[in-house]
Amino acid sequence: MLSQTLSRLTLAAATTLLAGLMLTSCGGDTDGSGGCTPGTLGCDSTIGSTQPIWDTTDPSQLPASSTVANICTATDEKHFIRAYLNEAYLWYDEIQAINPNFAASVEEYFYSLLVTTPDAYGQAKDRFSFIIPTRTADSLSTGANIGYGVQWMTDASGYTRVAMVNPGSPAEAAGMARGGVLISIASSNNSSWYPNTSGATVTFNYRDVPGGPSRVVTLTAAAIQDDPVPTVSALDLGASGKVGYMLFTDHSSVAQDKLIDAIASLQAQGINDLVLDMRYNGGGYLYVAEALASM
Repeated sequence: MLSQTLSRLTLAAATTLLAGLMLTSCGGDTDGSGGCTPGTLGCDSTIGSTQPIWDTTDPSQLPASSTVANICTATDEKHFIRAYLNEAYLWYDEIQAINPNFAASVEEYFYSLLVTTPDAYGQAKDRFSFIIPTRTADSLSTGANIGYGVQWMTDASGYTRVAMVNPGSPAEAAGMARGGVLISIASSNNSSWYPNTSGATVTFNYRDVPGGPSRVVTLTAAAIQDDPVPTVSALDLGASGKVGYMLFTDHSSVAQDKLIDAIASLQAQGINDLVLDMRYNGGGYLYVAEALASM
């Protein structure tokens, strides 16, 4: 699964749709301090490793990433990254020889290997790839996260307004809905707007409709499951036929089945045209885009 994910995301980088390399050689979270806890599943800190020959630009001299996987030291995680990029990275044969000991962390070493020489347009060839902890990657790919369940936007007049509210979220429970207006922020801690644990709170002054009375809203962060296809409907225009509408917000790993069900529902209703609303879609897996295009 890791191999498929990395290959898929590297391919996406080449097509400029999205790119992210989510790397961990121990199968768990990596925070740059190196490795996982010895004795845990997927972690073996006792076995030796075949060290990649880092001071070479010849890809044939590097070992398979499998020979340095599941070895829980910062050094071996760096070696895993170097070996895996040799197997899956689009610009694998342009990676420079960089001593992993010069990098203070796994993340620093990863970024030092990326190919940033200018392309034909004068931009860095790889301006897409990044490394994130496994827990964060899982949240991004499945739509599961900690938050308040509200997505904000700035309108043409400069007001901050509600773009979307997740069903069953703290924001919905507080009576918030699309179109609501943020008036002012009462919370003094900005980090509370980006919670990473349940229980964090944020307080603000809010209007349900522009020009309406304001009220104080306090939201408590909770586990949120984003629905990548939250709205599917069909409108009968009489002689003009039926028009389907589908709001698609995220190319996550759970989106494909949702899209299949949505398209099947619209087909059963006999629509003639489809409005595919992707205004709030931040991207995701390329295979989901390919699946949707084939439907």
